[in-house]
Amino acid sequence: MEICLKCNKAYITKKGGIVVNELAGFGSYKLWAADLKECPECHHQIIAGFAKDSYSEHYMKRHKESLEKSKKLGILFEWKQ
Repeated sequence: MEICLKCNKAYITKKGGIVVNELAGFGSYKLWAADLKECPECHHQIIAGFAKDSYSEHYMKRHKESLEKSKKLGILFEWKQ
């Protein structure tokens, strides 16, 4: 469970099954499944509930296809460390 420090409310899942595109210097590195959560009071958003392991990496055959599909569905979030 995640708690908003400002509002002292538990975040709720706004959208489950989003895709987080972990970026590296060369572009897309890994794809992760996670959830978009939001504070019901102040509407601050976080990405949480990451899967234990990424489900796609840049060298895999279907990586580009998975990336494009996520973009088209509007569930892709970019993560540049």
